[in-house]
Amino acid sequence: MEIIREPAKIEEKSMSIIEEYLEGCDFSYGEKQVVKRVIHATGDPAYAGIMVFSPGAVEKAVELLSRGKNLITDVEMVRVGINKPKLEKLGGKADCFIHHPEVIKLAGEEKITRAALSVRWAKEKINGNIMVIGNAPTALFALLDYIKKDCNICQYVYNVITIEKGKIDLPPFSQAMYGPERRQVEKFK
Repeated sequence: MEIIREPAKIEEKSMSIIEEYLEGCDFSYGEKQVVKRVIHATGDPAYAGIMVFSPGAVEKAVELLSRGKNLITDVEMVRVGINKPKLEKLGGKADCFIHHPEVIKLAGEEKITRAALSVRWAKEKINGNIMVIGNAPTALFALLDYIKKDCNICQYVYNVITIEKGKIDLPPFSQAMYGPERRQVEKFK
């Protein structure tokens, strides 16, 4: 057995293996690239069967990223997984405010999660950027509540990326992403 040591060839081989898991899946080219990256990052091919995309979401994300827009994440674990050199090359950056001292203080006072509070706290930073929610359903709920209460933010919420696998609040989370609230977000795209 030949051991591949060159990073580019390792990634190429990994992607060709992942491609086999995507046979029969109905993804656009752009969606397929996202799914491949998710599987590569998580090591879990089951994502091929559970990922759902809003029409045009990948294209909108690519457009926003190419214009130097930022990624705002709900938790550090998601931010750490972002390829920051590539994002910076496009003029963007990845931010997470869950550990900001003011967020910690206010979340404690209000007895809400820091993820939820950080969405509210980052109001001006969200405008026109991409919100990435990976681990904290309360961040998604806060964003949806925020959109419902303050329609001025609606003009700024272009793209919300979420991963729902393993969430404690899976039924309400799924309802939020695939039910009436999703239509609330999508009508402002």
